[in-house]
Amino acid sequence: MSNLSSGGLRAADSADRVASVLAVEIIDGTHRPGVRLVAGEIADRLQVSRVPVREAFRSLARLGLADVVPNKGATVLPEKESADLVPILEGRLHLEPWAMRYAARNRTNDDLARIAESLDAGLSATLDGDALTAIRAHANLLDHLADAIHQRAAEAALRPLYAQTGAIVTRTIGHIHRAGWDSHRKILHALQRADADAVQDLTRAHSSEMIIRTAGT
Repeated sequence: MSNLSSGGLRAADSADRVASVLAVEIIDGTHRPGVRLVAGEIADRLQVSRVPVREAFRSLARLGLADVVPNKGATVLPEKESADLVPILEGRLHLEPWAMRYAARNRTNDDLARIAESLDAGLSATLDGDALTAIRAHANLLDHLADAIHQRAAEAALRPLYAQTGAIVTRTIGHIHRAGWDSHRKILHALQRADADAVQDLTRAHSSEMIIRTAGT
């Protein structure tokens, strides 16, 4: 089980660090699927208030590690089987290339900068073996890609699929290598050129690779 310094956590970064501790404990099996995480107990153990713990629970949900129920804490989610994940990825394969055409037309310079920042952080963390930072960078990347669409229907259709496929990265982060980030880098370059056809083709290729990789696990 993870330990923190006896001085506890600083308020400025306590929510992120609580999320880091809990995510590592879930991934390494300290907290098994179905276990309920109680805010009060975790707050006492990590010497923080319940507020950052609740924020941490929301981060875990975003990473596909836990299900959050208001006023009842969070429950550790089981790993999804490949048979459950492939249909989700197939849905993404059909929707994402269409949605990202809007991003090619509508993205702003701020969108592009945020996407690039997430890619840099994810690649650096992956090369350093920092799994949790890589997971967070990937979650941020998907958020920023969705933000870049700027078309309500397309964004609303894609975000739930992004949320569900985030669990794939979280559970298989140890097997992710540079190629995955490089695929997204190519998509970014096409977005920078506002080349909708290239964005569509590259996005479709990336989703297809994810399906093949997941089906083979």
